[in-house]
Parts: sequence; structure tokens; C-alpha cells
Amino acid sequence: MTAKQSEAARVYIVLVNWKGAADTLECLETVFRLDYPNFEVVVCDNDSGDGSVERIMAWAAGEGAAVSAQNPALAHLLTPNIPKPVPAQVLSREQAETVAPAASSSGPQAPRLTVIRTGGNLGFAGGNNIGIRYAQRRGDMAYVWLLNNDTVVDPAALTHLIERSKVDADVVVGSTLIFYGAERTLQAAGCATYSPIKALATPIFVGRPVSELNDEVCRVVEETAAYVVGASMLVPLAFIEKVGLMEDDYFLYFEELDWAERGLKKGFRSAFAAKSLVFHKVGASTGARASNQLSIAEKLSYLNRIVITKRFYSNWIFLVRLRIAAEAFRALLAGKYKEASFAFKVAIDCANRPELSVKP
Repeated sequence: MTAKQSEAARVYIVLVNWKGAADTLECLETVFRLDYPNFEVVVCDNDSGDGSVERIMAWAAGEGAAVSAQNPALAHLLTPNIPKPVPAQVLSREQAETVAPAASSSGPQAPRLTVIRTGGNLGFAGGNNIGIRYAQRRGDMAYVWLLNNDTVVDPAALTHLIERSKVDADVVVGSTLIFYGAERTLQAAGCATYSPIKALATPIFVGRPVSELNDEVCRVVEETAAYVVGASMLVPLAFIEKVGLMEDDYFLYFEELDWAERGLKKGFRSAFAAKSLVFHKVGASTGARASNQLSIAEKLSYLNRIVITKRFYSNWIFLVRLRIAAEAFRALLAGKYKEASFAFKVAIDCANRPELSVKP
């Protein structure tokens, strides 16, 4: 370990991959160009079953094809490709949960990339939790950076997250999220607001030009944020020790809000590092709709509104059910019969009946 590394807090960067190797490799090419000196990348593969793990390891060995940007406007973030090989290892879930402390595997050949086979499709929270537990087990973690695999990052993205975290010890920090295909437009200024009456979140400053970001915007974001958007979330070790892991029963959607609500009770809040730039493809791995069917993601977007409301905003449950029923009626009028049927069931049954379960 170099002197520069020893002076910098250790960060574990956790990505969840599910049948998204092409996106993951593009992300990794940019992550390994970060100017921050002390990190390890952990890719948690949610039983992709499509050769994703093998492709990632071939990339690390320098045996895979060169990775190019899907958006040419962002080619500078991964050109030229980083030198290979990247020291890497593959672990099973069981191996990851019994891995030796970091001190026993230090040195120039210590893995900078660890791929963990999680053994199943555990969803966003479940996959991330495997990576977080691995990082905790290593014993040298100061932060975990949860980063979506369908992102590419600016070289200074992590450095700016760390700088904002050092200002206040009790914060979870988000990045400037920019639409990958519209690289001058905000997906979110790091965070989102939440309406418990509607059980709907709104990314802050979504659709606004990146050029509008300034100190006043940062102040507004941190005053109004309900949670940090999970596509890029820097979490300090103290948060994990006091609050715990993400709730994995959501599978997809609302995990960040649940985590933030639990964190708020322990004195943690959301923060925003405007200079931390992350370009996000948005929804690349949530699954496409099958013919005349709702995708799992679409079903969970209804179900988890009930779950989060019951847990934290129970006073609003009647209005949330009423709103979902109204959305079901609009879907019916639009001829979206499968969506209307499912939404009506959620509104009426309030997510209590077993047949509403949609997890794989």
C-alpha cells in the first residue's frame, strides 16, 4: 500500500449485476480511472446465468474485447481503456461471508476487483447487502459507495463524495445524476423528495440543465431531500453500524427511502456533492415487459408503495390505496387491462394476499 493510499479512507464500491455485463464493463472502465487512491470494487452478480461473471473476469485479465462507450459523447470517460490485467477474484456467497480480514491479503497483487456470485436473484437491496457484508468482513472499510452498474463516472466523482462526507460525519451523500443519453440534463440532483399522500418520489431538479447547479441549488437539495437516489450513494461505516443493512424484502424500489427513514431516527441525513458526476442509463436492468404482461418492476412499483406506507406513513394508507385505485381506473380506460387488474388488487387487498407476491 502506498503512502497516498494509507492516508485515504478505504472505500468499497459495490455494483449489482443482473444480466448486464456490457453495462457493468463500461462502468468498470470508468471506475478504475477514478482519481481517488484507495478503493476496491465489488460486483455482486445476482445469478445472471448468461456468462456475466466470465465476461467480467475475462475483461479483468485483458482477454476481452475493448470496451467502448455506448454514447460517443462520453467516450472520453473510458478512452483509452485502462491497463490490464486488473487483479481480480471470484467468490461464492459463502466464501464472501467468511473472507479473511484485509490485512492478510495486502500488496500489489491483492484483488482490486472481487466478483461475488450471490447464488440467486436477490434484487437491488439483497445484492448490495452481500457486497456490504463482504466489505465489513474485510475490516478496513470507511465507506461503501453503492453505484448502479448502468452508470459511467467522472474521474473525480468519488473524491467529491468523500469531500462532502468529511464536512458532516452524519450524512449519506449523493452525486449529480445525469441522463446517459442526454449528457447535459439532470436525472436528479443527488436526491429525491417524497409525497406520503401519493406514495410517490420525485427526483430533485429532474429534467433541468446541469448548468443550473450552483450553491443555492445544493442548499435547496439538502433542505428538501427525503433520500439519496440509490444509483450513486456514499454511505459511511457508522451509518451501517447504527442503522443496519438495506431491507431486502422490497426487492426493487423504495429501499433507499426505507434506509433513509431508519437513518433519520439515528441522526443521519441526506447530502449532495454537486461536483460528483455520474451518468446513468436509468432502468437498464429492471427487466422488460413480456408480451401482454406486467414486468416485475412494474408490479413492484405498485406493491412497494403500500409496503413503505404501512411501515412509515400509516396515517396516509387510505389515501394511498385510493390513489392507486384511481390509477388503476385510468389504466383501464387506456386499455391497459393487466396493469389495471393488478393495481386494483393492490389497492383493495392492501398487499396482504400471498398471490400478490411477485418476487422471482
